[in-house]
Amino acid sequence: MAAAVGLVVAVLPTIELARQHGSVLVVVIGGFCAVLAGLVLGIRVSRAAVYSTDGSVVIRNYLWTRRVPIRDVLGVEAGRLYWCGRRGRLRRSRITAVSVPIGNRYSFASDGPGGRRATDMQQQLHSWIDQVIGAQIKGRARRAAHLDDAELAREARVAAAGVHWEHRRRRFAHKPPRPRWGILTTATECEVTARSGQPKNAH
Repeated sequence: MAAAVGLVVAVLPTIELARQHGSVLVVVIGGFCAVLAGLVLGIRVSRAAVYSTDGSVVIRNYLWTRRVPIRDVLGVEAGRLYWCGRRGRLRRSRITAVSVPIGNRYSFASDGPGGRRATDMQQQLHSWIDQVIGAQIKGRARRAAHLDDAELAREARVAAAGVHWEHRRRRFAHKPPRPRWGILTTATECEVTARSGQPKNAH
């Protein structure tokens, strides 16, 4: 696939330049640029991946690379990583390395080997996220009382985005996750109430 993408990007613009311009210099320069772009894109296609390092999840796609702090990750669904942005908004990033190939974009499973491999990788990534993120939510809730105000506010934003993500999954008929982000939401709300000097509401 990487070779095919690189070849298309390199060859087609060069052919078009040769048709549109009579200048050999223009064709040579344009062809060189097209070959260089095709080479870079082919390398990125071949290196598409998702991995964890230094407390972050790194997504390397065809055209861009994104690094998401693990503590902001909410979950993964259908080849997309859902995470909490700096302002508490629910964000999502496509993971090209585990996406179902073109032609099966509306299906989570495929009869072809590429589709089956993508589906298997999605399941593995989902299991990893569930272990690394989901299994630690109760611990994060217990530690809420020991956070400073800035860290507590950040945990509250992540928890709210997580609840939004869970509601979104249910609304779009995906397999609903077991309720979990509400635990962190409750803990952060109780701690904020306690620090404000007001009595805690019963939960």
